[in-house]
Amino acid sequence: SPNDDGFNDILQVYGRFVEKIEWHIYDRWGENIYSCSGTKELCRWEGTFNGKQLNSGVYVYYLKVYFSDKKEINIHGNVTLVR
Repeated sequence: SPNDDGFNDILQVYGRFVEKIEWHIYDRWGENIYSCSGTKELCRWEGTFNGKQLNSGVYVYYLKVYFSDKKEINIHGNVTLVR
């Protein structure tokens, strides 16, 4: 619910020993609305696309996480954006 109330305004990856992430978020038509490759601190989604707030809805994400012990995991799922 990115409404500038200070609660759940940013979607971000948390975890220990995370070195890098590759993250993609798509709308229901399959358009890539967010991509980031970098540290977990760098990659943060605020419910926007091209600087404009997106409508409430369900968005699909794909996330690849690289850990300091050289292990990798792939995660995918969906997130509901509420305004």
